[in-house]
Amino acid sequence: WVVCHACSILGPRAEGASYQYFAPFEDVLQKGIASPGATERWFTPQELRQHDGIQHPDIFLAFAGIVFNVTEGEEFYGPEGHYKNMAGHEIFRAVAEYEYDAALMHLDTEGLEDRHFKEAEDIFVGTYLEKYPIMGRVPKIGKDEL
Repeated sequence: WVVCHACSILGPRAEGASYQYFAPFEDVLQKGIASPGATERWFTPQELRQHDGIQHPDIFLAFAGIVFNVTEGEEFYGPEGHYKNMAGHEIFRAVAEYEYDAALMHLDTEGLEDRHFKEAEDIFVGTYLEKYPIMGRVPKIGKDEL
């Protein structure tokens, strides 16, 4: 698997091949709700973690490197929400595996199968891309950066 730091959701795949890369950020912006300045904004992992609804009132999370403002879904992602562990984190791996443990809040794709990528893409488009504003992006957050 090849993961691009400036990329997001799954890109097209070669005929008969597994998912090989994430689509360019600019393509994602055209399909989602981009906030002003989103194209230039890069968050550090530390900045992202501050947007957890506790340290900072806005709640952000990253999905495949794309930072979303999910404050509108505070009942889900806020301090009392079922998905509170996601706030302030990169959630790709956790979503792909349907395991919301803090140890899976990263973008390491090693060992994932095609079905994981497909499931994650469905959630990305149906839950995040269509509902929440894109705030910017964050570099790849691997499991060694937790």
